[in-house]
Amino acid sequence: MSNTRHAVNDQLLKIVIEQLKFPLLNIARQAELAQTIQGADYKNINSVADMALKIIDSYLMSIEGSGQAILELEPVSLSSILNDVADSLSDIAKIYNCTVELKLDGKFVPVMGAKTKLEAAFTMLGYSYIEASAANTEDSKLGTILLSGYKTARGLTAGVFSPSIELTSCSFNRALKSFGHARQSLPEISQATAVGIFIADGLLDSFAARLRVAHHRNLSGLATTLIPSKQLQLLS
Repeated sequence: MSNTRHAVNDQLLKIVIEQLKFPLLNIARQAELAQTIQGADYKNINSVADMALKIIDSYLMSIEGSGQAILELEPVSLSSILNDVADSLSDIAKIYNCTVELKLDGKFVPVMGAKTKLEAAFTMLGYSYIEASAANTEDSKLGTILLSGYKTARGLTAGVFSPSIELTSCSFNRALKSFGHARQSLPEISQATAVGIFIADGLLDSFAARLRVAHHRNLSGLATTLIPSKQLQLLS
């Protein structure tokens, strides 16, 4: 009986979330139309509404794929994905008085993944770090997050890093286990801000690429390692 009720509650939550998309979509499109007349204020409204829609879509994507035994993977360009994510985050970052820097260390061969889920995962991760960086940075200063991709012994690693956020592996792993149960699962980042991180982890988990605490360019952050396409490696 409890399993049935749990399934019903999950389905109801999904329906409610999907219904929330419609007013947000209307706000985003109305703001987009008004932007040409009224200027920057409407651009900000449009950026916030669009990000809210991305959060909803990313969450739905993560729960819809959770029951799939096999996810079809294909070779995708990590550098192209990170470039697109950096561009999509630039407008929302300005609202939070934050900048997004993209650093790609070297040329990358394609990795095995799902393009839509990878883009959503890094967007959610980046947005969470933008919010957290703004909260942890003095009002007079500009917050910064680094979106980076680089080669490691295990494959190609990509993640988000910030000089104002210091996570530990212990606190992050504990937060993964307690998220949704504890009132404050990740002390270094607010519960609301951390939601994007856990959505990103859920998306990456669908093809066995979990987030972990990492350090890069003397910064702390969260990253995942993706496996290069073996077929394309042989051709390169």
